Amino acid sequence: MGNADYLVQSAILPCVGLGSALTLSGRDCVRCSIAGLESELKKFRQQFEETTDAHEAEVKGLNDQICDLNRQREAALREVAELKVQLKMTEETRDTIRRDLIEANRRIREGE
Repeated sequence: MGNADYLVQSAILPCVGLGSALTLSGRDCVRCSIAGLESELKKFRQQFEETTDAHEAEVKGLNDQICDLNRQREAALREVAELKVQLKMTEETRDTIRRDLIEANRRIREGE
């Protein structure tokens, strides 16, 4: 027996009583039970839609954060590449100055 069948039977069986025939008041009870179940089903559908909407909004927010983080990552990688180029140029300049200094010191010693 499915959950929906159980809900219907648990709502209707108290209206039937011991006999199998529905009386007029039994029919009214069944109608009220069905109306109550329909109302409950409507409430659950609304909760489901609200939850779905909230999750979709959260997913959109998280996707936006992912895009922002990817942009920041790309910017950081570009900056790292630029800094590596600057470091290489600085090291080359330092090496050139060191060679020039060594050469200048050698000339001074030779001139003494």
